[in-house]
Amino acid sequence: MEEQKISKIMLYQESQIFWGDLILNANISPIHYIHNSQSLTFISLLNAKLINFKRGGELKPVSYSELHIPFQKVLAVHFLPPNIEKYDTSSDVKKSNNFQIDITVGDFIFRGNLIFSNQLSMIQYIKMQSSKFLTLSDVRIIHQTRKDFNKIATPYAFINMSEAIIGLH
Repeated sequence: MEEQKISKIMLYQESQIFWGDLILNANISPIHYIHNSQSLTFISLLNAKLINFKRGGELKPVSYSELHIPFQKVLAVHFLPPNIEKYDTSSDVKKSNNFQIDITVGDFIFRGNLIFSNQLSMIQYIKMQSSKFLTLSDVRIIHQTRKDFNKIATPYAFINMSEAIIGLH
């Protein structure tokens, strides 16, 4: 049997968030798993929780021992402590643009930094993206209407390009 590892992960859909344990083979990086997920149908979480923002009232999570989420409907992803894998942007920083942007997906706003070659404009960069997910660093996440939802801060997040509305500051 192959050795496995657990990564704590949070997923976003239009008006829901999910978090729990993602089980991967020990030799697979969670970051590469997300970036190379084109053929993924479902993402499965163990010890999972779900908050549905459309229900109104108190934001109380519902717990599940197992949760299987259609991956094509996932708008954004980030990892949770204690085992947030480092995302190496050092090779990207030299000769690069660093834009502070807001990305709106569903009911959520992801405010962070986007780093890419200074030889490209933002529109060129977006058009050249081959990955399903755009990577933001130093991210703050807010809900657009629920003020009782505390901001979430994460070193980086992966945003589904097909659903992203991107605003530059």
